[in-house]
Amino acid sequence: MVDGATGAPAHRGATLVSFVSVSGEVHRMLDRGGVPVDGKSMRCADEEIVYWFRVTSTPVGGAPLAVRAQWVGVLLPVRRARPVEGPEPHLGLDVVDRRPRPIADGVAVARDDVVAALVHFERPEAAAWWAEFLRRNPRTSHLVFRRAEGDLLPPRLAAMLHPEVEDYGT
Repeated sequence: MVDGATGAPAHRGATLVSFVSVSGEVHRMLDRGGVPVDGKSMRCADEEIVYWFRVTSTPVGGAPLAVRAQWVGVLLPVRRARPVEGPEPHLGLDVVDRRPRPIADGVAVARDDVVAALVHFERPEAAAWWAEFLRRNPRTSHLVFRRAEGDLLPPRLAAMLHPEVEDYGT
């Protein structure tokens, strides 16, 4: 797949729709394997959490409804700042039929953080499903949630409302 805006190869990820940003910034940051041009891993575990995304409604997507419903109440670390001037559009690939799906305003969460958060918030069935999906789709770098499917919380507010995030990643 090619990014229509830049003509560059589109970069797949995974998601309730797979990560493929249509913003020029992301395409310049990533190489074809989902690794930033500067060589740093997309894992981001050593990168600061900019926001927490608290999922408040069952996300849209191709995963089974029972798996998608497990996202509700989970806080996901977002390690990349969002644009202040407006929405962050993405073009995703559905996890089942792999058809492109535009997302007018999305929140991208790194693949390793997705499974780690599901484990941390005690959603073992969903964690197992996504871990298997990601194992079968190694080029997936992120899951993209629609912004309207949750709340963006600054780290300090997230810790006040959900003290369990203080233990995330330990």
